[in-house]
Amino acid sequence: MDAGEILRRSSAAVERRLSEALAACDGAPRRLMEAIGYSLLGGGKRLRPALVIESWRACAGAAALSRELAVASGPAGMVGGQVLDMEGEGKPLSLAELQDLHRRKTGALIRASCRMGAIAAGAAEAKLDAVTVYGQHAGLAFQIVDDLLDVSCTPQQLGKASNKDAARGKNTYPALLGVEASRNAAAAQLDAALSAIDSFGAEADGLRALARFVVERVS
Repeated sequence: MDAGEILRRSSAAVERRLSEALAACDGAPRRLMEAIGYSLLGGGKRLRPALVIESWRACAGAAALSRELAVASGPAGMVGGQVLDMEGEGKPLSLAELQDLHRRKTGALIRASCRMGAIAAGAAEAKLDAVTVYGQHAGLAFQIVDDLLDVSCTPQQLGKASNKDAARGKNTYPALLGVEASRNAAAAQLDAALSAIDSFGAEADGLRALARFVVERVS
């Protein structure tokens, strides 16, 4: 098979999969999906995707880790969360809306990091599920604490500007719930994360330590 045929075959497959992937992004911000569709479906030789596909074919790969990262960083994950964050500036969000934003913006990549490690280890489904739940709660705890640090630390402590979220009209846990309730919310997420891996033995002590660090950090 010559290069032209390979490019035609891969281009058709890539266009089909991109269209399917866009259609499957339920709940992603509409404006973001319009922009992504305009950028992705503009045609072209698709040389780079062809190289990915043929490298995968040459190595008989199964691309599970790449899929995890793509989903977590895409329109239903981090990128979508960033768009929701920008669209929400200056507009009050409910607690459920704020949690959804945080699960995408910060939580998606933290959850994916946990899942990717478990997948690479060949974890059984029950352990993968447990690590997934751990990652969801640890990711939400991380963002809650980030919000708290923004209002409670000096720029010197953070190593960056503080109180920037309030200045930009961003929705945060302290603004919605108050500082003390936000601390309680972070502690509850920590408890849920630790509970998710309660059946693990000492091999999960690293995950337990990292979850506590997420909540107890001061910068």
